[in-house]
Amino acid sequence: MKIDGGSGKRAEPVMLSEAAERLRNPRIDRIVASFREYRVSLMRAVILGFIVVWTAAWLHGPEPMALEAHRVFPLAGGLFLTATLWMLCMHAAPQLRRSQVVDAIGSVANYVIVGVLLKAAFMLVITLTAVLPFLSVTVGVRYSRKAFAASVVASVAVLAISAPDGYWLSRPAYALYALALVVVLPMTLYRLMDALREVSSEAIASREAQHRFISMMSHEMRTPLSTVIHSASLIDTSVMNDDQRRLVALLASNANALLHRVNAVLDVASFAGGRFNLRHQPFGFDEVLETVGAVCRPHAAEKRLAFTLSRDASVEGVFSGDPGRIEQVLSNLASNAVKFTPPGGSVDVRIELSEGIGGRDPTITCTVSDTGIGIADADKARIFDPFHQISAGESRRQEGVGLGLYIVRNVSEQMQGHLDVADNPLGGTVFTWRFTLPRAAEGARSVADMPLVDLLDDHRGRVASQRCLVVDDNAANREIVGRILQRAGHQTTFSASGDEALACLAAQDFDLIFMDLHMPGSSGWDVLGRIDAARRTEVVPPIVMLSADSSHDAVRIAFKAGARAYLTKPIAAQRLLDVIESIAEERRLEDTARAWQTVPEVRTAEAQAPSPLDEMRVLASDEEFASFVDLCVRATGTHIDALRSAMFCHDITAASEAIHSLRNVLGNLGLPGGSRVCDDLSVLVDAGGDMHAAHLELDTLSRSVYRFADLQAMRTRSAEGAGA
Repeated sequence: MKIDGGSGKRAEPVMLSEAAERLRNPRIDRIVASFREYRVSLMRAVILGFIVVWTAAWLHGPEPMALEAHRVFPLAGGLFLTATLWMLCMHAAPQLRRSQVVDAIGSVANYVIVGVLLKAAFMLVITLTAVLPFLSVTVGVRYSRKAFAASVVASVAVLAISAPDGYWLSRPAYALYALALVVVLPMTLYRLMDALREVSSEAIASREAQHRFISMMSHEMRTPLSTVIHSASLIDTSVMNDDQRRLVALLASNANALLHRVNAVLDVASFAGGRFNLRHQPFGFDEVLETVGAVCRPHAAEKRLAFTLSRDASVEGVFSGDPGRIEQVLSNLASNAVKFTPPGGSVDVRIELSEGIGGRDPTITCTVSDTGIGIADADKARIFDPFHQISAGESRRQEGVGLGLYIVRNVSEQMQGHLDVADNPLGGTVFTWRFTLPRAAEGARSVADMPLVDLLDDHRGRVASQRCLVVDDNAANREIVGRILQRAGHQTTFSASGDEALACLAAQDFDLIFMDLHMPGSSGWDVLGRIDAARRTEVVPPIVMLSADSSHDAVRIAFKAGARAYLTKPIAAQRLLDVIESIAEERRLEDTARAWQTVPEVRTAEAQAPSPLDEMRVLASDEEFASFVDLCVRATGTHIDALRSAMFCHDITAASEAIHSLRNVLGNLGLPGGSRVCDDLSVLVDAGGDMHAAHLELDTLSRSVYRFADLQAMRTRSAEGAGA
């Protein structure tokens, strides 16, 4: 499928199922969903159930209908039971609901079932011919025009083959009616679907062009923001007086707020494309309110408004969630309140907490009230639509573009929250936002409470120094990344272009490469391609791509070309350090695995007790030992998949159970460092930390387990050779 990217050519129509997935239009979603197999399977079971009842009623009827009923009743009963079991499987296994293979099986089965029943008892179940146009429309919604044409031909073939000899020739009028039913009717409906398909393809083309423009503009805006934010962070590590610290804190807070505003434009594209993600990290609400105040107080002071921020005493401690998104919602609501409240009025932001019942997570209630101009009842249902603005005076017409409340609504929905708007009894408006939020693990520390210098020192104490090559044509970006790396204890070499980077790689060895994507001359893509080509003949260092281009295609292509990680600018220091630690740990596990091959096995009094794997090597035959290792490897994969699924669903209980099971299997294998990896995963899951870091850890662990299993097989073969 190709969609025009602005060349002026008409966009090629796409399948409705694909259009629904890409457009995320609720109405198209509902139409397509009604034709998916998990819905059709229910209708199939109902129709077959009706056929069973219908044929049973004719078992003792007059001939020849009774004869047909006796012939088709067992067949209809068997098909009904099979269809019912299939339907139950579809509803019990959600992963089957969007499978194209399952849809294809269902489509073929529909024609086979109708054809078999009509052939067995044509006169008794002739009403099934009315189902055929519906089957053709179903195929048309699911698949392409060719598939629809094939389905119409199949309908005609079913009618021709299943009818008794000479049936249609003796009934020409009914034959014309049947052809109109199975050919003309579905083709008429398909023309309507074709029009919808064309409109959808044009909408997709427009959205793709919009997304490309947003990605390009984000690169231009976010690159200088990276310098501002990280410069403020690094200044904060120096010795300053209180006034200077307040100024730097104000700079950092507003720089981050500006970044959130820039990201607001990107969020609109993310919502439409289904690429919206929430972070899960420890934080406190004081830091959220502080940022909201830094954003809104200056404007409130200019208008002489009474601006108050408060939280209940119960909103204490550290929670696990996305503080940036929560701040984004509150800042949008508070900014609107300040914007549309006349001088001398008041704006109040308050956060309260209600403890969950039966061990459930607490409910956070955020209230933003103002004494402004208010919102008419007729407009309350529309204020959350994109680009919608209410004309209620000059200020309403002159400020804003109408995206703030649209983003607020989408963030609330992603967080499973509930948003209400009501009139303030004192005049104005009250927005109330409720959502559940888990508390962080006991002892967890908010990332904001840990100064950057502490993060760097902590990293330096845990991660061995790495030889890093930083490639970026922007001197400010090189300076920022270099400062972070050097303060974290790593050796740093700089290159200003792709050609210079290739020369550096030819002259000396590196452990890590940090490379910008867009550079003049040899771009990051070019360098990545040349390094990936060299990977076939020599060992090359891992590559971490740095770019302000947040598009899905850029990330996908970078990973496909061999990048180990992809960091979007402005680059958070914590995220950068996490990637370095993950890659360094993977290298450590590789070195440990190689040691099994090269270092003789030496046991001392202080050595750990033999692992179950060592005991199996002694007690079991080679075949039994190999089977045991294979069992452990497969169990590891199962538990890793379960852990990924639990993390995706934010199910801490299921994740903890998966980690516990994983720890047991790794203990049976005796994998070096396995217990420590499980400890790290437990901390990340319990604290609601960076799940991307957890996934990187799992990727490393999975590779290490397979390498470890290969080493065990090599040791077994070596022992057999020595014995021979």
